[in-house]
Amino acid sequence: MNKPIGAISRRAVVGGLLAAPFVLRSAEAASSARGLWFKHLRTEETLGATYWRNGRYDRGAMREINQIMRDWRSDDIFRMAPRNLDTIHKACVRMGSSGRVEIISGYRTAKTNAMLKRSSRGVASKSYHVTGQAIDFRLRDRTLSQTHRALLSYQNGGVGLYSRSEFIHVDTGPIRSWGR
Repeated sequence: MNKPIGAISRRAVVGGLLAAPFVLRSAEAASSARGLWFKHLRTEETLGATYWRNGRYDRGAMREINQIMRDWRSDDIFRMAPRNLDTIHKACVRMGSSGRVEIISGYRTAKTNAMLKRSSRGVASKSYHVTGQAIDFRLRDRTLSQTHRALLSYQNGGVGLYSRSEFIHVDTGPIRSWGR
């Protein structure tokens, strides 16, 4: 059972407090632990999580990340692809960012995606959001173009720049990029 974000565990708080220094350390140190700070812009929920430690993904932290990345319209939770977190973390390390990730959209139900598709040309009918493989976000302390350039350099899935809506899309699909 997933608990509400307001009831974040002590482990998540401690892990979150430890997350920012990992983002700022060298690539070597960052490989032993990876953490990010999240703020969901629709729900105002926050989470600091060290999601990778000792050579593996932390199940508890991943559950909490899945919770904050849920479809906020329906409250449905889905397992998010950790590879997107790794890509965002790597970009934060490269840019010297604090790793404060402002979430626009994580998981979306098929119903939510269909509703968004009817009202926007920029929503794919077979969106990676529906399978937990996409995140729309921005970094609090970096510009969209800085973040976009850093993510493009990894050639690791899809990367989209939505300048007018002020977010970056990252997914685990085929390597491709676009910008608006």
